[in-house]
Amino acid sequence: MKFPNPLIKGTLIKRYKRFLTDVELESGDIVISEFMANPDMVTDKNGEWFEVYNTTDAPIDINGWEIQDDKTVHVITASKPVLVPSKGYAVLAKKGNKTENGGVLALYAYEKSSDPPNPTFLINNDLDGIRLKAGWTVIDHVNYAVDAGWPIEAGVALQLDPDQFDPMSNDSPFSWCLATSPYGNGDLGTPGSPNSACP
Repeated sequence: MKFPNPLIKGTLIKRYKRFLTDVELESGDIVISEFMANPDMVTDKNGEWFEVYNTTDAPIDINGWEIQDDKTVHVITASKPVLVPSKGYAVLAKKGNKTENGGVLALYAYEKSSDPPNPTFLINNDLDGIRLKAGWTVIDHVNYAVDAGWPIEAGVALQLDPDQFDPMSNDSPFSWCLATSPYGNGDLGTPGSPNSACP
């Protein structure tokens, strides 16, 4: 049997019929690579976002995954696949409209919805976490705190050094640095584009 795209490694959980199975992806298939906790050109209500990077050789559909912190679980819910391209970036934002969110092109917006009930995910300015979960597997998570050395500044995204794109390295504040390139309305960051090397 030939497949048009490269296959993604995973763990078989359950087989139903000949071509139907539950497969668990591996931690680190997607990593959190950048986030804007405190936008300046627009309000936090509109301008928060985070970026992910697909480390595998095939697109990954994150529809149905959970975005979590210690207080909130938002289920990514869309009528079609939410594909993060192979070896590529994608942005998940609080608002999907570029005129509202500061000029970010978002793959998915995690705004609150009532049908089905789905809360807005918040990225706090000084202490919080971002966790991506697929089924029972935590694909990646980042817990940050200003008091622990994470350099959060107003209007500046925090970027993961390109040499540290793995789920262990991005746990450390020393793997991150402040963005220097402007985007959209003038805040600094590279949403959806390659990160600059940290000094």
